[in-house]
Amino acid sequence: KVQDNSKYKNGDVFYFAGGTYYPTLTSGGVPQRIYRGYIFVGGCDPTKGAVTEWPKYPVANPTIFSGDLNGDGIASPGDAKCLVYMRLGSNGVNTADDRYTITDALLKPLTFHGFEFKCAYNEAEWPASEGADALVGFGAICTIQGWCELYNCNIHDNYSTKAAGFHAYGSLYNLVDCSFYNNVAQQTGAAVRININTDKRYSRGTIDRCNFYNNILEDKYGAAIALTAG
Repeated sequence: KVQDNSKYKNGDVFYFAGGTYYPTLTSGGVPQRIYRGYIFVGGCDPTKGAVTEWPKYPVANPTIFSGDLNGDGIASPGDAKCLVYMRLGSNGVNTADDRYTITDALLKPLTFHGFEFKCAYNEAEWPASEGADALVGFGAICTIQGWCELYNCNIHDNYSTKAAGFHAYGSLYNLVDCSFYNNVAQQTGAAVRININTDKRYSRGTIDRCNFYNNILEDKYGAAIALTAG
């Protein structure tokens, strides 16, 4: 949980060695909320010393964010609801030139390079009145009134009532060279769900050169992408 007085600031870069990481160890839990835009680089090899250039993807030692707390290899009850939760709150507003500001400061995007996100599980009933406060934990990657970008990432084998893979609500987003597969939702956007379009908190972004396959809905709509508004 990073707040204004944190030593970590917008744009700071974090390098992750290959391996499996559990963003929360609480069954049915959600990871700590991220307030700022950082750059996370996966697939690094600490045996080679300091990182002088970002890895080329795919890498031999992928960095995995997993919700598989019960160790059965699939998204199932007992696993984490969500793997990444970014939310700015009421102080975050979109600008006309596609930026996001927070308390009069420009936000940088929360960016992931070369990660896998898998086995998040959320069977909670979708809130009857959809709003930012009610949407915590839907989607392996959940950004609420924020800005998130994924490059060379795999989002797979997640389950949710809606928005099992990537969920953007009132957020800016860019998804580039990513693969979304084996995600399952009861309704609306098994792989990607985008929603809300208001004057100051619209969703807008791009999806470039991404693969979508074997994403499944139990009902409707949008097994790959559900663009509800934005």
